[in-house]
Amino acid sequence: MIVWVLYLTRALGAPGFGVVAFAFSFLTFGIMIVDFGFDQLGQREVTRETFNLRDLVETVVAVRFIIAVVTFAAIVTVVLLNDINARAKPLIILYTVSLLTYAIDLNWVFFGKEKMHYPAFAEIIIQVVYVGVVIGFVKSVDQMVYIPLGFLAGRLVAVVYQYIYYLRFFGPFIPRLRWKIFTQLVPEAMPLWGSMIIVQVMNNFSILALGVWASMNDAGIFAAVQRVMRAPMFMALAYFTVIRPSINRAHRDGFESVRIFLRKSLRLSMGFAVGLAVGGWMTAEPLVLFLFGEDFLGGVLALRFLVLGTSLFIVNRHYRFLMIAFGHQSTDFKMMVAAAAVNAALTVALIKPFGATGAAAAVLGGEILITSVGYLLVLSLIAHVPMGRFILKPVLCSIAMAGTLTLCTQFNVIVQIVIGGGVYCVAMVALGVVRVHEVKVALGGFLPNKSAARQGT
Repeated sequence: MIVWVLYLTRALGAPGFGVVAFAFSFLTFGIMIVDFGFDQLGQREVTRETFNLRDLVETVVAVRFIIAVVTFAAIVTVVLLNDINARAKPLIILYTVSLLTYAIDLNWVFFGKEKMHYPAFAEIIIQVVYVGVVIGFVKSVDQMVYIPLGFLAGRLVAVVYQYIYYLRFFGPFIPRLRWKIFTQLVPEAMPLWGSMIIVQVMNNFSILALGVWASMNDAGIFAAVQRVMRAPMFMALAYFTVIRPSINRAHRDGFESVRIFLRKSLRLSMGFAVGLAVGGWMTAEPLVLFLFGEDFLGGVLALRFLVLGTSLFIVNRHYRFLMIAFGHQSTDFKMMVAAAAVNAALTVALIKPFGATGAAAAVLGGEILITSVGYLLVLSLIAHVPMGRFILKPVLCSIAMAGTLTLCTQFNVIVQIVIGGGVYCVAMVALGVVRVHEVKVALGGFLPNKSAARQGT
């Protein structure tokens, strides 16, 4: 992904990249509609084995495909009938075709069965094809049409790969609506669907707002620095994807079955989050200059705010997923509505005077609310899942890293990150934030598949 961003920001400039990001944001809103809450609920039901797998898959794929067709038609109609940037219109329509591939995506089945490497490889396929087409065909703003075509090609190849392995493990199926399963799933899916819509609004409303009420230049700057955070965000999402089946099983086995597991996960996550926050804040300016050039220096403070928001994300998703596992998805939805309202209000208030920086501050505001309210809700509804006790040691480690980075400012930013990150990792091991036998876990983002009773705290 970062290769794609680096290439396009230099080939298209901030305004051109803003057009691409603006167009892609329509697809992300379409994806959240097509999802219908089934990515989370379907994965949970596969883990619980509530339904026959074939019946579940046939129902989810059928419902999603119908929604995808309707959503595609609606987005195309809105785009054609409204005064939208002329360069963005064809990109929006071509990106939206990819909604049909999301309807038949089966990653949620593999996640539920804890076959994590198949979705991971499917994502690699998408990125390789996407980046290959972009680098091969896009040299200026006049070739932007190849960008959504490359994305669609990657999605199609990845879906074919998924189906080959699904047939190998689970056998064939024919999409059909099994009404009994559908009526059982919908009441639980709706709050999850709503929460996902809210998350996507928080992630993408900023770019739409900047494109409409500020400028494509501001949208391009924000989108570029936001993409920098995709790497740690992807690592965090991969990590939570791996541990989520264990959290989901707590509904069946009781909270005590995951108490030690959660404390271990929060200790590791807090170590990563604090290091990211301090290191990201200190290296933001040279990193933006190195990656995108002087035209994007207006995004330095925006990147710093997004770093802080991502650090909170790494911690607060423990509390969200725990609420969902225990059936409190309606409460989670209400919390996410409140966070989205904060995000939207701050975005509208701040983007005109502060541009990309204001949009990033709005994102951070939403994550602050999710972290604080999520912690209190879990404490009230489920049990005490401590957060503060894991902060002190990472802060001490970050002090050592900050001193190192201060002494290394004359070096290239990549060298700074390597040296500062190395010092931080050594300090974490020395202070017991990460234990020696957990180094592989910390680097790979995966927890050992052992019972909670055998895991250290």
